[in-house]
Amino acid sequence: MNIKYINYILVILLSGLLVVSGADCSSKKKVDTSATFIGGNQGLELSFVQDMPPETNNYQNEQFPISVLLKNKGEYPVKKDTVVVKIIKTFTDKNFKLTKPKSSTIHDLLPASKGLNNEIDYDDAIVDLGYATYTAQTMSPDYKPDLSVEACYPYKTMFKLDKFCIPSTSRATEDQTCLIDQTKNLVTANSNSGAPVQITSIRQEIVQNAVRITLEISKLGDGKVIECVENPESKDKNKITVHINSPTDINCGFTEGSGNSGIVILKSDNTAKLICEKAAVSGKAYNINFEASLDYSFTQEVSKQVIIKKT
Repeated sequence: MNIKYINYILVILLSGLLVVSGADCSSKKKVDTSATFIGGNQGLELSFVQDMPPETNNYQNEQFPISVLLKNKGEYPVKKDTVVVKIIKTFTDKNFKLTKPKSSTIHDLLPASKGLNNEIDYDDAIVDLGYATYTAQTMSPDYKPDLSVEACYPYKTMFKLDKFCIPSTSRATEDQTCLIDQTKNLVTANSNSGAPVQITSIRQEIVQNAVRITLEISKLGDGKVIECVENPESKDKNKITVHINSPTDINCGFTEGSGNSGIVILKSDNTAKLICEKAAVSGKAYNINFEASLDYSFTQEVSKQVIIKKT
């Protein structure tokens, strides 16, 4: 049996063991169990499986395997049939022959969760991308191309504030536990669920018979907010759907239309501003939970240099 093939099988088996055992070692870290969310600014983490491909000992006209590891570092589940993982850039040109695997299925990736001993469990899966063969007839003794793999997937950020003041139209009925400071950013360390896009600022300002709420939404993770479609020209970029789930009787000015749900577009600095208003109450001011969610598609890539030797 071909030695390279035996080595490939051994790597696959060892990688499987790493996936099974990962929840008990490297896939855990300590977490504050009192927090609403675990937090963090990642969705999926994308990395190459060790020696797939090897960094060296690859030869012209000989195939080598390509596999990546997906790990869900955020707090939203990713369905297996919604993730698009593909080889991009240099390895897709005419000098490379790509052979697809006979089958490449992964399981649904569960969100990060709080486990035993205040640690975080991360779910992961290996994606087999098949083989690549460098077929160019002329080459230097050592060709060193970058292998790039892209993953695109839908994700959601959940947001919650425990105390959000709804003011009264009469200052005489104000509750001292429900006061508005327009200079204060209400977002705390664990207001957002773990995700690459987050609400990074919320400020309140009293206006006539209402409270004005200004939200700032930011892309914090490495990658792009972009629709997962095959045709690059038809991709919607930087589009985020915002839902204000509490209070629902709120009016926000979206890119198109107004209400408690709509679309915002990230600017070149990877931020978007959303201004909303909520009517004040005629009785006593009170605190409520402010809850929102952000829906978007996220794309990220990973690269490594591969050395291909002339045969």
